[in-house]
Amino acid sequence: MLWKIAISVQSIEEVFKQYAAQADTILQEVPGFRNLSLDDRPKMLEGTWKPAMIVVHEFPDYEIAQKLYYSDAYAPLIKLRQSATKANSQLSRKLRELGPAVLTIRKSVPLVESIMNPTLVH
Repeated sequence: MLWKIAISVQSIEEVFKQYAAQADTILQEVPGFRNLSLDDRPKMLEGTWKPAMIVVHEFPDYEIAQKLYYSDAYAPLIKLRQSATKANSQLSRKLRELGPAVLTIRKSVPLVESIMNPTLVH
């Protein structure tokens, strides 16, 4: 089974760059973690949302993805990211396999108006 985390960034700020570097260090230690995509020029096909970046991570299962998100190691990074941006987070199952999950974190100033369709994240 595959589980995915997608991070969508509305604005890239210095604080977010610090967050990304520290988060990457933690993520690389997670067994089965894969960095699937980093797109700094995503093309939106519908809606008014204009993300500056979309990042997609893959985890081997739902529990590992959820455990990481709520871990003591990641908690300070959530606060760091949120100090520079507003975020909406979502953990959802990948439709095609009815098992894998997608955690979407959208950062924006102002708050993102729409939520990415998880069926578009492969």
